[in-house]
Amino acid sequence: MTVHSLKDGKPPCGVPLIVRIKQDWEKNYKVLSPVYYLKSHYDGSYGFYEYGIGQEDHRIGPDSVEVINWMRYPTPDELMDEVDE
Repeated sequence: MTVHSLKDGKPPCGVPLIVRIKQDWEKNYKVLSPVYYLKSHYDGSYGFYEYGIGQEDHRIGPDSVEVINWMRYPTPDELMDEVDE
């Protein structure tokens, strides 16, 4: 399971993700899951959304919240491989 920076590229659309965010009003980071990178139903732009719904009231940021890192949500098989190692 690899953690990616947004500087390295955007995540695939419609795939469940784990993201690390930084909020303007807090000094520490927070992890959110599941989050999806989707196309907005309203204006066609792309962004990070909670719950897999491309509606603006579920969008993360971009005004006061910044997504720092993302990783694809592991499948059960990937989790079992980690345990076996």
